Amino acid sequence: MLRKLNTGTVKERFKNLVKISDAYTQTDYNKSIQYARAAVEYARKVNDKNFEGEAYNVLANGFQFHGKLDSALIYHQKSLEARKAIGGKKEIADSYNNLGVAYDTSGKYRQALSYYFAALKIFEDLAATPQVAMTCTNIGIVYKEMKDYTKALKYYNKAYLLYQKTTDDFGKTVSAGNMGSILINFNRYKESLSYSKQAFAGYQKLGYETYTAYPLSNIAVVYDSLHVFEEAEKAYRNSIILHQKFENTFEIANISCAFANCLYKQNKLTEAVFWAKRAEQVATEAEQFLLVVRAYEILAKAYRKSADYKNASLYAEKYASGRDHLFEYEKTKASFELETVYETAKKERELLAQQAKTERRNITIVALGTIAALSVALGFLFYRQQKIKNRQQLQSFELQTALQQIETQKRLQEQRESISRDLHDNIGAQLTFIISSVNNIGFAFKNSDDKILRKLKSVADFTKSTIVELRDTIWAMNESHISFDQLKLRILNFVEKASEMSQVAFTFSIDEDLNARTFTAIQGMNLYRIIQEAVNNSLKYAEAKSIAVSVYQDETQLTICISDDGRGFDMKEITLGNGLLNMEKRATELLGTFEISNKNPGTQLCVRFPKTQLL
Repeated sequence: MLRKLNTGTVKERFKNLVKISDAYTQTDYNKSIQYARAAVEYARKVNDKNFEGEAYNVLANGFQFHGKLDSALIYHQKSLEARKAIGGKKEIADSYNNLGVAYDTSGKYRQALSYYFAALKIFEDLAATPQVAMTCTNIGIVYKEMKDYTKALKYYNKAYLLYQKTTDDFGKTVSAGNMGSILINFNRYKESLSYSKQAFAGYQKLGYETYTAYPLSNIAVVYDSLHVFEEAEKAYRNSIILHQKFENTFEIANISCAFANCLYKQNKLTEAVFWAKRAEQVATEAEQFLLVVRAYEILAKAYRKSADYKNASLYAEKYASGRDHLFEYEKTKASFELETVYETAKKERELLAQQAKTERRNITIVALGTIAALSVALGFLFYRQQKIKNRQQLQSFELQTALQQIETQKRLQEQRESISRDLHDNIGAQLTFIISSVNNIGFAFKNSDDKILRKLKSVADFTKSTIVELRDTIWAMNESHISFDQLKLRILNFVEKASEMSQVAFTFSIDEDLNARTFTAIQGMNLYRIIQEAVNNSLKYAEAKSIAVSVYQDETQLTICISDDGRGFDMKEITLGNGLLNMEKRATELLGTFEISNKNPGTQLCVRFPKTQLL
């Protein structure tokens, strides 16, 4: 390609410069601009206005792709002027559309619409169906951003119908996705579902996996709105997976919030809290504060509905503070946007002034340049002061939130200690009194029927077991977090006592990498109870000679397996008793899976938890 720059016809040399600039657009900004400027110089050298219009357009696109919108607007305007000089209607309309895209990207929707409609009129006069459809799509996007959904639907629908008359499969797919999205705002869910499925299939067929997440998100919202929750959950999860694959953090947070709210509506409060916290984390990292506040709102509702009033109060305060902060931010943003509009208008006047050739206009340029410099300086000072103020407000908000969390944790710890003391001093003392009383009764009836003595011993043993469980509960309550090392010692102590009371041989293995891992007190106690109940079942029913407890992890999950060499059971005839049901319930509370199966010989029970679900 480089060798051809100095060979071939005039047109071929120019086209090669343009192609090289386009090729570097996404990979090397400097080279893209370098070759675009070379194309401009070459067009001027050969005095070809058609080339000049195209070269300016390529240069503007290079600036626009890399977010330099002021420069992009200047060169799109130059491209338009060159094209007007030769009167090419289609090229003029193309420049109008490009200016519309640049203003749209800048958030200047009124200016964008004026250029889009100018382009639309010319394309319609030329009966250029693909270009009319494209421009209608752009107009629909602007109206949707302005929340004028009725007009957005009008132009999206027009674009969709026009694309059906073309062979542009990508245009058909995009327009179907737009229809699926906008119809949700009119509660036209069945139509939205049809268009969204069409878009999803279209992107898959074209091989654009990165885009499939968007219609899939719309499908999830539709099923959610229709209360078809099973399908909604499936679509939400798949959409989040796709957005994660392509690192679209805004959509990960956005869809996670919607998913959390869907789960909240179904009273799946534990899962709702998990996804809302995930949305909060991702949105915080992506600096999407609006989504952070939305996550706070869902968390406050979910905790309140699950009667966790402490956390409900904490997140309600966070939500209220965050909402107030957003209000202040929007006021600041509006003020700054007014300042930006003022500066942009001034730059546009400068651009027109620069094109004049007379001395008088040159003097005007100097004057306007001086005013612009002063305005920019004042604008910079205003922006800097506002930025400092915003930072101070944010720091104040974060400090207030941190203090609230510390105070809440302090109150929570005080309540834990109070409950622990009550359990130990009252319930513990009462259980000890029961054991003493039962022993005294047994001593009084030592010559009585053995059946009575066995019953009294059973009551005493059950009470002792209850005291042990009470101590375990008090231990968990007094810990805000439990390390696996602590949990391992607790389990080993239980296994040691169990082996002393039976002739069963125990083996116990834990992945060493797990020792430093921590859990919440509730998670730790649930894991301990699952292992405890499984070992007890093997001791009571399996007639086993050996029991093995193993805990290990891989990249995605934590696995706990308890196996024995006992007599096993018939899988077809098994019914879940209280012990198995309790283990399954505890696993479900940790968002894990519960499996029980025969092995030769004996039984194996495994519970698995996604590592992301645990602390």
